[in-house]
Order: sequence, then C-alpha cells, then structure tokens
Amino acid sequence: MTDQGTFIPRRVLITGVAGAIGQVVSKHLANRGHTVRGFDHHPVTNPTDHHVGNLRNRGALRAAVAGMETVIHLAAYRNDADFMQVLLEPNVIGLYEICEAAQLAGVQRLILASTMQV
Repeated sequence: MTDQGTFIPRRVLITGVAGAIGQVVSKHLANRGHTVRGFDHHPVTNPTDHHVGNLRNRGALRAAVAGMETVIHLAAYRNDADFMQVLLEPNVIGLYEICEAAQLAGVQRLILASTMQV
C-alpha cells in the first residue's frame, strides 16, 4: 500500500513456503491480490507458481527470484543436529545466496524472518 491507501499488487517470492508460516503468508498475500511464487525443497500445491529447490543451488534460486519485486525469506532449519551442516549452511549461507540473487534480479524489498536456532 502507498501512504494514500492505494493498493499496489506486488510480485512476491516466499522462501520456505511449505512451512507453517510460509503457507499462511502465501495464502494471505494471494488473497490480497499479490502474485505469489514459492521456493522450498518440499513441493506444495499453493502457490501454483512453485519452484522446488535448495537455497545452496544458485541457479534454482536465481530462477525463482527472477521477475520478483519482493522476497520474503522464511526458509530455515529448526532442529539442533550438526550445527555447521544443518543449521549454519542454509540459515546463514542461504541468506547470503538469497541476498545476492535478489540484488542481481533488481528486487526492491527483502523481508527476513529468521529462526532462534541461529
């Protein structure tokens, strides 16, 4: 929305769209008229424009970010297994990859929701 209350639909990519928060945010934005694209390593049926991939796969990530105006990064691992491989890599290095892909694609906004595990 603008300051005057005029609705401007956005093209939004949501990482972690298969998670509980990702599903709620995806449905809410789609119901508000935004174009929603999902990115997750788990397939989902909503949104219909869904990219299955891993945050460490630059090609898949850049393809998902292409044409988006906003990225909402919700993807994270939340268990306490091997910290370096299971938590640090996707949660920290994955964020770096998203920032780089978003910058290259000319994304205007990046919204981050992290996990308390990092």
